[in-house]
Amino acid sequence: MTKVYNYVIFYFVLYCNRFSRKFHTCNNKRKISMSITINGEKLEKALIDQELTMLQQRYREHMSPDEMQNRETQIANDARENAIERILLAQEARKVFPTIAQTEIDREFSNLIKQYGNEETAANMPEDEVKKIKAGIADSVRLDKYFKQICKDVPAPTDEECLAYYEEHKSDFQSAEMVHASHILRQPSRDEDFGMFHAEMMNIREQVTKDADFARIARQYSSCNDNGGDLGWFPRGAMVESFDKVVFSLEPGQVSDVFRTEFGYHIAKVHEKRPAQPIGFEKVKKDIRKNIQDQRKNDEIGRAVDKIRESAQIVETPDNN
Repeated sequence: MTKVYNYVIFYFVLYCNRFSRKFHTCNNKRKISMSITINGEKLEKALIDQELTMLQQRYREHMSPDEMQNRETQIANDARENAIERILLAQEARKVFPTIAQTEIDREFSNLIKQYGNEETAANMPEDEVKKIKAGIADSVRLDKYFKQICKDVPAPTDEECLAYYEEHKSDFQSAEMVHASHILRQPSRDEDFGMFHAEMMNIREQVTKDADFARIARQYSSCNDNGGDLGWFPRGAMVESFDKVVFSLEPGQVSDVFRTEFGYHIAKVHEKRPAQPIGFEKVKKDIRKNIQDQRKNDEIGRAVDKIRESAQIVETPDNN
């Protein structure tokens, strides 16, 4: 089974989920139709919802809305499986590390209050809620210790392994294509004749093509004339797509036609372009080493939870709530 979770966030979210719900409203409307118990411990629906939210956020970075929709069922199943495995790992950590120092729990509780609330919030919390949160904190500390124990013999990647990874994934280590451009922006008023407005924009463009001092013309005509309309260097995605499409199609020294974006009507000029360039190995070696090490640890934890799961009693029953 491919693990889609990241071990480094397991022990944090396990106790944060109870606390953060006091400050955030869950917008997920998904109905969980089955009640799940894991070795006698009930799996809270909120834990599955939390996993689902995290997975959706991660997948949105790499998938289109259509792809997300097509994989909706798979993502929901992954969230369910991840939540089950989080409980299994927490249960195992309680066996291996049954006692956690109260000073350690209190320190983490104080950190949690600072991050998600304040002293007044803590003072007004019901005692039962405080106990639940601190029990969750104890679980998080156990998990941290348990993960370190599981991963203590995971070898760090060598320079040769890092270099091999770099060579295999060179396309991932590219600086973005960049452009240095200026623009003139105008928006016609509601009562302005558009034909007259467009004619004036064409006249401004003609001036730009004949006069090398773009900044002077921008200061005279543009409604966005800071720095003489100079936008500096920027990569694709820094501006709205309709602006990028025009500007990145121009060559240095070229002036665009009058074109429209959601902000108004533009005339753009590209001064310089910088193609995507490979990033040298030495600049990314540290990140590569960490990524490989994290993946190895994640794989080790995955093997551990698979072994735990072999003897686990996971029971699903219809949820009548």
